[in-house]
Amino acid sequence: ILHIRVGGLSADQAADKYHFTKSQRVMLHELLEDYRDELSELLGSGTGGKGFSAAVLALRELVEKYAAMYGISNYVDTLLAIIEVESGGRLEDVMQSSESMGLPPNSLSKEASINQGCKYFSQLVRKAKNLGCDEDSVIQAYNYGSGFLDFVASHGKKYSFAAAFRRREGDVQERDLHPEKRRLAL
Repeated sequence: ILHIRVGGLSADQAADKYHFTKSQRVMLHELLEDYRDELSELLGSGTGGKGFSAAVLALRELVEKYAAMYGISNYVDTLLAIIEVESGGRLEDVMQSSESMGLPPNSLSKEASINQGCKYFSQLVRKAKNLGCDEDSVIQAYNYGSGFLDFVASHGKKYSFAAAFRRREGDVQERDLHPEKRRLAL
C-alpha cells in the first residue's frame, strides 16, 4: 500500500506535490479510470466527505478512546482512514496491527487491534517528530514499518511517492538477496 493524501487536489496537482515521474502519472490516471465507480462511491458515502464506511464509523468510539490513551486524539480521522484501507472495518484485526507485535496476521480482536494500532501509530508519531519527518511519512510508515522513517529522514525528511517506491523496491531487492528476510514481505 502506498499512501497518498489528496485533500482536495486534482490528480495532477497531487502528482506534482508528490513528485511523480511520467510513468507514475500514467499509472495514477489508469488507476483512477479503472476504479472510478468505487472511488465515487467511497467519496460520496454521506460521511461528511471523509468517505468512511459504516463499518469503520462504528469503530470511532474505540479509536477515540485509544487515541486519547496514547496522546494522539488529533489523529482520529487518520486512524479511521487506516482502518478503512487495512480492513474496511470488516476483519477482526481491523488495523492489521498484530504483526507490529510480532504476532501472526489477523490474530487480534477488534478492540485489541485498535489498541495496538493506536499505540504503534503513537510510537511512529514520536519517532517522526524526533527525526523531523512529516505526517505523511508517519502514515506510510504504519504500513512499511518504522524503518521507513529512518529512510525518509536520510532522504530529505519529507514523504514523496518516489521515496516510498524507492524504499519498497529496495526492500524487495534486500529480500531477494537474503531469503531469511522474506518473512518480512510487505
